[in-house]
Amino acid sequence: MKIRSIVLSILILGTVVSCSTKKNPLGNDTGKVPLKTTIEAEELIDYCYTYEDSLKTPSGLNKLITGYYEGNESISLIRFSAFPDSGFVLQEDATLTLGIKSNYQASNISLSLGVIKQNWSPYHASWNQATEIAQWDDDWNSYGNVEILDNVEYSINLDDSVTFKIDKEEMKRLIDDWTAAEPVSYGLAVFRSDLDNNSNEYLEFYDLKNNGGPELSFKYLDAEENGKVLYSRKATYNTFINSVSPSIDNYQKDNIVIADLPPTRTVFKINLPDNRFDVENKDLSKVIINIAELVLYVDHDNSHLSAGELVNSFITYNLLNTYQDVEDLPISDSDIERLYPSYQSDMTVTSDSLVINITSVVQSYIAGIRENNGFIVASVSENRDNTQIHFFNADVADITKRPRLNIVYTKPLD
Repeated sequence: MKIRSIVLSILILGTVVSCSTKKNPLGNDTGKVPLKTTIEAEELIDYCYTYEDSLKTPSGLNKLITGYYEGNESISLIRFSAFPDSGFVLQEDATLTLGIKSNYQASNISLSLGVIKQNWSPYHASWNQATEIAQWDDDWNSYGNVEILDNVEYSINLDDSVTFKIDKEEMKRLIDDWTAAEPVSYGLAVFRSDLDNNSNEYLEFYDLKNNGGPELSFKYLDAEENGKVLYSRKATYNTFINSVSPSIDNYQKDNIVIADLPPTRTVFKINLPDNRFDVENKDLSKVIINIAELVLYVDHDNSHLSAGELVNSFITYNLLNTYQDVEDLPISDSDIERLYPSYQSDMTVTSDSLVINITSVVQSYIAGIRENNGFIVASVSENRDNTQIHFFNADVADITKRPRLNIVYTKPLD
């Protein structure tokens, strides 16, 4: 697939470069002045829809999440290592500190700390799966996978961190088990105390790769050191798991939604009417697309953006086959083509619009290099957090908020 994409891109670039002189300020120089055209939503969109893609493990995405949002419960899993050798004595209670990156309506959130009773992988853990090959023994909704720790107190400063205070005898028991030849527990879980509570409230924590990541500390007496020693370690592994599972039933015709959890994408099939281009004989095959930008307008009233992220990024994929309706889903990974050159489009949390560079798509369609089966717009940070961005579709009453395609193009040489 990659080789085919690269070859297609070389052909596109070759078409562009072969017409080059030096007067075109926006693209390749053909000696002709670039022209602009706009295709409005009524002509532009053949069809579009939103669908949910497969859920992946959110490893490497810079945060942990504990809490609930719109049907999704998130639980943070944490594991530590490199404990003192056996025989040490804790001198005081231990503290587990998690730096807060952001929160959503979490002023009254109630937390619990539990010890995980089954081995798990940070790279494969999900609500159902503990490792790549093993499922969890019990249901997370019934607290079946954890032993809730009773001798624990905690405090929350929403502007700083959550701190759990773990009884020293309880901590010693846990460490003895975690370092045993055959342990019966595997790290800690941070979750809401009431998993049946459907109030939208959650905390985003820094993960182990960031300052403020999970840290366990305590003082202990070591015979060899002849005094108190401070143990203070960042987590060895961490991840978070989510109760939501993508569903084909969540297909939304004509809607434009892009979300991280569950990964939600939008498919567009567009029209490129030849009467929108000032080209003799309406032959677009040799037209040079300097830039093509799909403009979408944000429906802030229905969107939810993580306060912990200043920028959200998006990417476009080409479809190698037609997926027009829910009956055609799911979309096969083999039919999703990464574009070369590939453009990443960004918007801030206060942006009113998203401008998506689809130059590669439009150029290949009009040149006949790719078949117009449609394309996908997706978040670069799928599985990261509860961000959901709704955009106005072609039916919104305010026509200034409808999708549009702005194109700058250069006519072919005579």
